[in-house]
Amino acid sequence: MKTIGFYFVTLSIFSLMYISNTTAQDSQLWALPDGAVTRIGKGIVRDVQYSPDGKLLAAASSIGVWLYDTTTYQEVSLLTGNGSELTCVDFHHDGNIICCGSSDSTIHLWDVSTGEYLMRLSGHSNSVYGIDFSPDGKTIASGSSDGSVRLWNAENGEHKKTLTGQSLWVWGVDFSPDGDTIVHGNGDGTVHLWDANTGEHLNMYVAHPWDSKITVFSPDGNAIASGCSDSTTRLWDINTQLSIILLIGHSEAVTDVAYSTVDKIVATSSADNTVRIWDAITGEHQKTLLGHSRAIDSLTFSPDGESIATVSRDGTIRIWNTTSGENKHTITGHNDAIYCIGYSPDGAIFATGGEDGNIQIRDAKTLENTITFSGHTRPISSISFSPNGRLLVSGSKDGAIRLWDVTKGLYLNAFRGHTGDTRGLDFFPDGKTIVSGSWDATIRFWDINREQQTTMLTGHIEEIYSLALSPDGKTIVSSGADESIRLWDAITGENKKTLNEDISRVNTIVFRPDGKTFVSGSNNGMINIWNSEDGTLISSFKNQDISEGKRGSADAVLCIAFSPDGRMFASGGRNRSIRLWNAENGEYIRTIFNRNRNGVKVGHTSWVESVAFSADGRTLVSASRDGTVLLWKLNASSQ
Repeated sequence: MKTIGFYFVTLSIFSLMYISNTTAQDSQLWALPDGAVTRIGKGIVRDVQYSPDGKLLAAASSIGVWLYDTTTYQEVSLLTGNGSELTCVDFHHDGNIICCGSSDSTIHLWDVSTGEYLMRLSGHSNSVYGIDFSPDGKTIASGSSDGSVRLWNAENGEHKKTLTGQSLWVWGVDFSPDGDTIVHGNGDGTVHLWDANTGEHLNMYVAHPWDSKITVFSPDGNAIASGCSDSTTRLWDINTQLSIILLIGHSEAVTDVAYSTVDKIVATSSADNTVRIWDAITGEHQKTLLGHSRAIDSLTFSPDGESIATVSRDGTIRIWNTTSGENKHTITGHNDAIYCIGYSPDGAIFATGGEDGNIQIRDAKTLENTITFSGHTRPISSISFSPNGRLLVSGSKDGAIRLWDVTKGLYLNAFRGHTGDTRGLDFFPDGKTIVSGSWDATIRFWDINREQQTTMLTGHIEEIYSLALSPDGKTIVSSGADESIRLWDAITGENKKTLNEDISRVNTIVFRPDGKTFVSGSNNGMINIWNSEDGTLISSFKNQDISEGKRGSADAVLCIAFSPDGRMFASGGRNRSIRLWNAENGEYIRTIFNRNRNGVKVGHTSWVESVAFSADGRTLVSASRDGTVLLWKLNASSQ
């Protein structure tokens, strides 16, 4: 057992009385970083695996390994300690150890019964996308986008050997049932076989025109299944080294392949949102599983062959009856990346938008998801509430700007004209006009009542990444990839001044509540405070911990938000942390994260895309590409 942050988490899978009383709300408090009071979302899941006895389902997520009881499919525990996004998972044959590959090129092991974080394996130079224990449990094989397969001693983590020379990009690895052979697919469409004991390269199949995403052995070890981005799956005879069956039916890339260990069937998942089940001997298509609304990344059979678990980018894990194809259970809460977040003016609700194209409206006190708006066809990149809090405007990579009534839960209108991603939105103080900036390098004004565009401002020569309207509605500030900041007269549309002091893409711009200054954050890690009236630079500093001093490069700034009283602002960036700054002089206050017992910075495990203060300034919310929102309580020293 272990204590993480403020909360004590019982991790033993045998504590069934505790487990039976566990709720989804409780799980939001598990493994929180120091200072965070709750979490919304359970992270992005990319892989699932049943335990050998079938009693647990492990989901490798962006924030840790979630374990689900397969009787109830309720959360049992969350295993953390690695501080990075997990991409693949496998159980030791006795079920006591879990091993995961990570996007940061490392491998992590946990003790399942105690939740203890056991070790971290380093050696790959890029993300690990495949992991497999040998049948005897003594060796771990890992495949990486660095083009190598590495073999490790499962007991002490010692690196045994590296299989290289035949690989461009390894998506997955699999031991043969006897443990003597390893198979993996390659980025050029080939499939490779290796001697697991000597490391000798045994054979290569030219399997697909490109990108053999996944390769697995059949339960008897006599065949291999390989799936490809060309939407096909091939079954290969190991003895004759010939392709015996071509499975055709998916309309998009095949993302995973799995054999049942009980019946002679094989299942394939795809970016076309479906799972197909095939006869592994004849190749006959038996059934298609329908229900996911976005691409499926992973699938696995239960040990008894009666169930199939699938993971989709729609944020759900679904459990299917293998025979009937019925969707028996759906596990929710695993959101995709979240790009924007904002409170209503009165602080009663807040909205989030992200990769899935949906907007969630939540009660700020209960955190209940009260409304979900759907309509955008691509990820949402910006949102903003009207001054009276009744309306919400959203911008998307689909180029459309949509208007919603949050009091009635209604879609009102779409404004079309931008030809690129909308990266800045705001209401004028009277609530009748919306201003937007876009990757098409234009700024546009939209009349809500007349439902049309009224003005277009040009001047930027590359994508606009951020836009802000002054509190009095008289000045617009915009920034973008052309490394400039432009000040506009919001009444006449005149470009009053262009600031070129920055030497990097400016990702975010925010006015201080009094409107006298604005702050910009850049890709090179610089934060600048500017005078709103004449555009003079007041202060410039690096987005770094004071404890880090002048060492190393500054962290790219992706988002900034002011506290309601304007005394400080928060910045979020690519290194996953959030920093607080004095708004007067840019003095560093502190960084919001904590280090776990392995010395890893814990908080968000991917880029912090958006931050916002509550109306009373006592709570900070942060949204991340890891698919979660964290709520942080700010103590008096931070005010």
